[in-house]
Amino acid sequence: DDRQKHRPGGTLLRKFSHEGSWLLHPKSARVQRWHIIMAGLLLLEAFFLPLQLAFVPEQQTLGMFLLVFYRFWVDTAFWVDIVLQFSLQVERRDEMASDVKVVAQHYIFGFFVLDLLSVFPFGQYAMVHNMDFSGIALGESRQSLNQCCLSFLGYHKMLRFFRVPRVLEVLLGHGAYLSSASNRLTQNRKAMLTSIVVVLFTVHVAGCIWATLAVCGASEYTWLQYLKDENLGDDKLFTSSNWGSMYLCSLYWAIFTLTGIGYGDVLPVSTMEYIAAIVVMFVASLTWAWVLANIVAIISNNQSHHTSFLQVLDVVNDLVRASEDKSLGPRLREYFTKMQNVKGDGFVSKLIDKLSPELKTEVVYVVHGHWIQKVWWLAVVPPQTEFISELTRRMKPSLHVPNEHLPARTELCVVRQGLCIHGGMLKGKGSVYGLDMLLDNEVLRKPWATMALTYLHLLVLHKTVFRSVLAKHADAQPMIRKAYVKFAVTRGVYVRAEELRRARAQESQAGQHDPEVRYVRKRSVFSADEIDKTNLWASEARISSKGSVNEGGEPLVADWTSHEREDQECRKAAASVLQRLDATEAQIRRRMDHLEGIVGRLADQARLLSLL
Repeated sequence: DDRQKHRPGGTLLRKFSHEGSWLLHPKSARVQRWHIIMAGLLLLEAFFLPLQLAFVPEQQTLGMFLLVFYRFWVDTAFWVDIVLQFSLQVERRDEMASDVKVVAQHYIFGFFVLDLLSVFPFGQYAMVHNMDFSGIALGESRQSLNQCCLSFLGYHKMLRFFRVPRVLEVLLGHGAYLSSASNRLTQNRKAMLTSIVVVLFTVHVAGCIWATLAVCGASEYTWLQYLKDENLGDDKLFTSSNWGSMYLCSLYWAIFTLTGIGYGDVLPVSTMEYIAAIVVMFVASLTWAWVLANIVAIISNNQSHHTSFLQVLDVVNDLVRASEDKSLGPRLREYFTKMQNVKGDGFVSKLIDKLSPELKTEVVYVVHGHWIQKVWWLAVVPPQTEFISELTRRMKPSLHVPNEHLPARTELCVVRQGLCIHGGMLKGKGSVYGLDMLLDNEVLRKPWATMALTYLHLLVLHKTVFRSVLAKHADAQPMIRKAYVKFAVTRGVYVRAEELRRARAQESQAGQHDPEVRYVRKRSVFSADEIDKTNLWASEARISSKGSVNEGGEPLVADWTSHEREDQECRKAAASVLQRLDATEAQIRRRMDHLEGIVGRLADQARLLSLL
């Protein structure tokens, strides 16, 4: 109880009580490193342990220093692993249990018995106590029977490979490198890889078991002696000392036993060989059935989508037969082949629908974040809202053929694959156009069409869908409304400026037919010196003409005054026309620079495409 914990020695009691704060988390770095070591040892043992049990009898092991050293450290590592399992927290009801009793019960009633049997030295125990197996009536000699029993006692170590799923689950689930490598493989490829590894391991172990019978029963008549008598040839090939040929023959027997072929040239000839063959055939048949089930499942998963695609192609072939256009068939087949990639967007949307709201937002920004940031009136919406998630799930995929003309619509389009030209600009993968679908006034929207250069895969958001989604999310409406007002004002100023520019251009064109403007332009061709001389002559004429009269008896001063006013008006009109001409010339230059930039970008993009 609690009072005992505060007595002398209570610290040790608290350490091993249900307050197991000293337990290790299975995701910790130290535990991860230990599992990597165990994975490496299991990989080595999968190859060397069956070979050692088959070709190195237990009695000869003590005379090999390197083998004894290797076996000591490997067995010690597996003993340490058993102790470590009592120090790892376990997941119970979606939380990590830190109760020592819970951890101990979880391991004891789980894999503790298998792990303990896999490391217990049954062979050494039998040798130390001089156990005699001659009492087993199998028709073998005493020496051969004892040696074979000691050899087969070592196969209890194969139970340690039941650790493999646990170690892989931890490494693939939490290990950084192995987890990323595993995520690159599809489920079908993982199942196929697992089936291949299981078949290779089963064949290797079964072959070593069959070779063990030839080594331990070398003093008796074994399957190897029978094979030597039946196949006349090199006598050294079928001897117990030739481990390579013996392993090759054993592997051959294991393969046709596993697959059920059974050629019948390698046969059991003793009671122990018949027992071993029965056990191996039973385990191998279950293993082969499991492998075939995996292969059938992989093929059926791949064929499910391929079957529907073939049905579509059959319908296309029927349409082509009824058509006189021979080029229609290849184009339809290519279109439906490209359509297979478009269907992937629908599968992603269904997957996102099954996620929790927070995880859904993260996945949406991983899949669509690259183009959401390019739509400035969507980038202002916080990622925590579900508005963006639902908006992306309501977008519809579409596929267009090369040279297809797409008219201007109130749609936001995202280029998933392919190339197109929109508004004189080349759009590639990840590009976005149609941002002005937010505006309601058609005058403010740019009426630009789109031309598909290749097969064009688009994600399309129609304006009616956008409005329906926006109506459900009140938290996003103020931000979208503010962006709408900003967009409308900016685009309105731009449209008004274009109208004024066109009006001034029309006025300048109309001024070419105005006599007054032609008179001003005619006068403006004189140089500055000529104009100064003319002004000086006019001033002298006005001075000399004071007091003079014209033919009608009127003073000449009035004539010069009226001419001076007329000259001033002409100068003002000429100055205004010149200003308009300068502004028009500057605007034309800016347009030419813009067009040159567009042509340069198109040339660069075409050069990159040619390199790709």
